Amino acid sequence: MVTQHSRLLQNLDYYWNQYWSNDNRIKLIICGSSASWIIDNIVNNKGGLHNRLTRNILLEPYNLAETKRYLEFEKILLNNKQVIELYMAMGGVPYYLNQIERGYSATQIIEKLAFTGKGFLLEEFDKLFSSLFKNSEVYIDIIKIIASHRYGIGKSLLFHQLGKKHFGKGGVEKLKALKDAGFIMEFMPHFHKER
Repeated sequence: MVTQHSRLLQNLDYYWNQYWSNDNRIKLIICGSSASWIIDNIVNNKGGLHNRLTRNILLEPYNLAETKRYLEFEKILLNNKQVIELYMAMGGVPYYLNQIERGYSATQIIEKLAFTGKGFLLEEFDKLFSSLFKNSEVYIDIIKIIASHRYGIGKSLLFHQLGKKHFGKGGVEKLKALKDAGFIMEFMPHFHKER
């Protein structure tokens, strides 16, 4: 809904501050899959929406135990080993778990969803990145380089491998967006000075 010329944020700012914030009947709930956009434009807003946040709820995927309970609730009966296999392949994302059909083993489910010609997950990565990030190819390249380093990669080496021509300005912001969206994590390795 928010495009370059939509003025949605400006209108939301105006109406919230002029009318809606004083009306206890109105609750504004902002949610979406682009966590970095919400953080940059709503949570950390420097304009009229600054400091208007009542509560911030981070909706995480199911953990392993919750995934097992969800599958049992849906009457998808798998043993513990198969639940772990599914969890390792799909994570605990309810939208993905909802694609599972009863009566198949974990191996059959994964094959059907991820490896058949019209599998639900086959093109999900590209769809997800293009919906979350402008110039998604750069973000995909970042993920590929990070994934090729089993124990992590420092920012300076990552930036060097991407190259300025391809990566351009805003490298730290791109990493923050990937981190906010839950694709990467930042950590300080033991006995190392660089993150």
